Amino acid sequence: LSAAVDSSGVRNLGLDDAWSTDDALPVSRALKQIRGHDGQLYMYWNGPEVVVANQPGVLTIGVSDQKGEPASIEPYLGMNGHAVVVREDGKVFIHLHPNGTSSMASEQAFVLRDRGDTTSDGRLRLDTTSMSHAASPVLLREIRFPYAFPSAGRYRVYVQVRALGRVHTTGFDVRVAPER
Repeated sequence: LSAAVDSSGVRNLGLDDAWSTDDALPVSRALKQIRGHDGQLYMYWNGPEVVVANQPGVLTIGVSDQKGEPASIEPYLGMNGHAVVVREDGKVFIHLHPNGTSSMASEQAFVLRDRGDTTSDGRLRLDTTSMSHAASPVLLREIRFPYAFPSAGRYRVYVQVRALGRVHTTGFDVRVAPER
C-alpha cells in the first residue's frame, strides 16, 4: 500500500480506505480529548470511564463538526457507523453496528414488513427500490453500539464513520473490570 504524506506528516489514503494511523486513546483520556479528522470531524468516547464485564450497555461515541455541532454522518456499508471490539489477547473479536448485529438483509426485511410491503400470504413484496442501499446523511451527536464485554481485560475499540465523503477510523483503549 502506497500512500502520499501531506505537509503535517499524515498519510493520505484513499477516500474509502478503512485505515487509522492514529494511536488509540485510553478511555480516561478520550473522555477529555476529542480526536480530530481532517479538521472536519471529531470523535470522542462518550461512555463510562469504568466498564464492567458482562453488564449490558452501550458503547457511545460522540461525533461533532469543527464547531462542536452535530456531524453529518453518511451511511457506510448501509450503516451510520461500524465498531470492532478486540481483546488484547485476541480471544474476543466482534464487529458491531448501531442497530445491533443483524444483517442488512434482515434489517431491510423488517423495514418492508413495518411499512406493510407484504403479500396476502405474508411474503415480502419486492420492487426495484425495495432493497436500495441509498440513504441520505443524518446529523448526529453520537453513535451508540449495544454491547456487553464478555470478560475482564484490555480491549481496543475501533470506530468507523463516513463523513464528508471519507471513512474516518478512530481507536479507543478500554480496560474492562471483572464482574462485581
